Amino acid sequence: MAAFPPPTIKMPDMAVYLPQHDFIYERAPERWLDGIPLANGEIGAMIWGTGNPWKITLDSYAAWETREVPVDPEKYNYKWVRKAVAENWEKEVWDTMFPSSFQHRTDGKLQTDVTRLPMPRMELTFRSDGEPRVFESFNARLRLHEGIVEGELKILGKSIPWRAWTQNGKPLLVMQFDGLSKDRAPAIRATLDHLNDGAKKTLSDWGYLPTVIREIDEEKVLYQLFPTGGSYSVAWCPEFSPKGLTLWISLVVSDTDDSDKQAARVVRESREQGIQELRKEHEAWWADYWKVSALSVPDARLENLYYIEMYKLACSTRPNGWPITLQGLWTLDGGMPPWSGDYHLDMNVEESTWPIYTANRLELGQPLYDFFLECLPRFQKNCQEFFGFDGAWSGCALGPGGVRVHGYPPTEFWPGNGAWLAHQYWMHWRYSMDPDFLRDKAVPFMKPFLRTYMNLLEKGEDGKLHIPLSSSPEFHEGSIRAWTSDPNCDLYLIRFLAKSLLEANEILNLNDPEAARWQETLDGLVDYQADEKGLKISRDYDLDFSHRHHSYMMGIYPLDLLSMEDGKETRDLIRRSIEHWRRTGYMMWTGWAFPWASCIASRAGYPNMSWAMLDMYVNGFITPSTLHVNGDYRQFGYSQFTYEPMTLEAGFAYAAALMEMLLQSQRGIIRVFPAMPDAWRDASFVGLRAEEGFLVSAAMRDGKVLSVQITGEAGRPCRVKNPFDGPANLVSGYKKGKREISGDILSFDTEKGGVYDLIPLTDVSGVEFIEFERMEKEANWFGLKVHPRW
Repeated sequence: MAAFPPPTIKMPDMAVYLPQHDFIYERAPERWLDGIPLANGEIGAMIWGTGNPWKITLDSYAAWETREVPVDPEKYNYKWVRKAVAENWEKEVWDTMFPSSFQHRTDGKLQTDVTRLPMPRMELTFRSDGEPRVFESFNARLRLHEGIVEGELKILGKSIPWRAWTQNGKPLLVMQFDGLSKDRAPAIRATLDHLNDGAKKTLSDWGYLPTVIREIDEEKVLYQLFPTGGSYSVAWCPEFSPKGLTLWISLVVSDTDDSDKQAARVVRESREQGIQELRKEHEAWWADYWKVSALSVPDARLENLYYIEMYKLACSTRPNGWPITLQGLWTLDGGMPPWSGDYHLDMNVEESTWPIYTANRLELGQPLYDFFLECLPRFQKNCQEFFGFDGAWSGCALGPGGVRVHGYPPTEFWPGNGAWLAHQYWMHWRYSMDPDFLRDKAVPFMKPFLRTYMNLLEKGEDGKLHIPLSSSPEFHEGSIRAWTSDPNCDLYLIRFLAKSLLEANEILNLNDPEAARWQETLDGLVDYQADEKGLKISRDYDLDFSHRHHSYMMGIYPLDLLSMEDGKETRDLIRRSIEHWRRTGYMMWTGWAFPWASCIASRAGYPNMSWAMLDMYVNGFITPSTLHVNGDYRQFGYSQFTYEPMTLEAGFAYAAALMEMLLQSQRGIIRVFPAMPDAWRDASFVGLRAEEGFLVSAAMRDGKVLSVQITGEAGRPCRVKNPFDGPANLVSGYKKGKREISGDILSFDTEKGGVYDLIPLTDVSGVEFIEFERMEKEANWFGLKVHPRW
């Protein structure tokens, strides 16, 4: 067969493409929420302030208080909770299930509770005649491609170019100030003085001694000893040369008491390695990171935010590091972390993981899989102690090793917390097709959570299996009314676990002794709860008011148990549910609900709604530095919540939602541009990942798909929803040939490493990644501006 050159869609030169998406700060951030975010998966730094002082809020994933609030074993169990809920003992349930750090010990001090610890900040104060001075002008550009911020500040009449980065692979922050001599240098200190009185009292009551300032060789060190062993330290050293000042800062958390020596050693060894070599290594890491995948859409602002979220994703987790907590490596300055800064399993951890699959960043899931597998023995112990049977029960809010942060009773009780987390393991298998991962990690994690559900199910008068007591997350939050039976979220998760484990059992030839029970559970489970308005919250509750937690529709997304491709009855159910959902409105939503709603709308066939949800999210719920603050703080009218507690998951869900509009692959069928709003006629992407181990690139011009390129990593049969007006040519770069294929689903075999192009029968010369021509005002949307742009 004659060779046929495929219209390969190549990655753009990201060093050239990404600068349009850099953060640009035209003035100094006066608030921590508007600061400049740097991080490397181990430590973080938020740079902000006006010079009096200039502040760098530091953070580390490793600094935790892990002493748990004690519970009453006589009441803290399933048997007692069922009786208490049946008897409507609301206060007793609350006090038993939500033992709080606000409780006092017999000595009058606050009870310890699991939380991430507030971290020190560096303060740089410029003085003249003994008086602190503020910046006369300030600008900065956070360069995404290099992971470096650089800018210029003017103070005391002198303009000083500066730059900073958190070094890849080291707990190190580097700052450079060109031309800054020792006599004009700022006073530099590390401190916890900025903590509010409540945080100071909490730490004191918990036995934290005041920090100590030490000197080790040329390095100064702030040292904090932990009451139960271990310590953290911040070491810093200003180094002057004819070129100016280099400020070296290290933050080390250790389970030993010598973190001061460790932090000082990081600074000393980094100085010996040299600034040029460190920067070269750092920039090389970021350049490699950006080579994997790319996308372009007509909406410049939405595209800009996508790349910033992918930057923050790489800041927030790295292989062999930590999974992403609520605030990642930018925990609140000046107080105890909101919601303990922990791992919330009822949505936050999951949303934070969503983008890694389609963005082809599977390696960023490894910290999560390993971290929570290490927690599994604790989850199994929890289940035995609380329910009295074998299984796994995680609770909702957690710290390292699975230590519990007790929250609102119904959500904390919800068996779905760990079951939903298990879905991330299944997604890794679906996107990687790695049988070792499926055997060694996914199946062992999934099985005990299904076992919990199977032991909870009870046969009703209708002969079906029912969940007698559970909740739907955040529905009637904090009230005894939240307790209910047969919540749809649980019914979805049971079906997902049983179906997936049966599939894994067949793929791996496990002959698992529990497989028969999985099938019996699947066959006997009650149907999803629905009525004429659509999907219900549970057997007991309709959606009768605006509700932010979409778990009652998680069967549509992310679990894909209900699809528009399932037949008329299911399509009608989905449409009724969406219409009723819209009627109840979004005034009780918070920011993270909007990207999730976009994902659901994309799967349900509402592309304009998909776009609108993302547009509202960007308008209302992020700061100029793109930090998600949960509330509609500028009061666009999207939500009655106008507060500003920062969490990261919504931004990552946003990135996943944008990709969901461009590529879907559920049930092993690749769909390109499946949810394009009316206004989007052109778009492209390169290197996105689909289920079953395919890498996909595609381009669309004037509403017509020009080319779909697929690389098969696993050598599996490939199925593509036909995006063309008729038959297509399949061009095999692997075998140097072409053939015509047709039908609603374009099916063909692939070989490992094979590259295949689908193109229409008409001429498609000149197919390439679309780089939109944009005016200056359409670039660099984010960062603090003199005049806001939206």
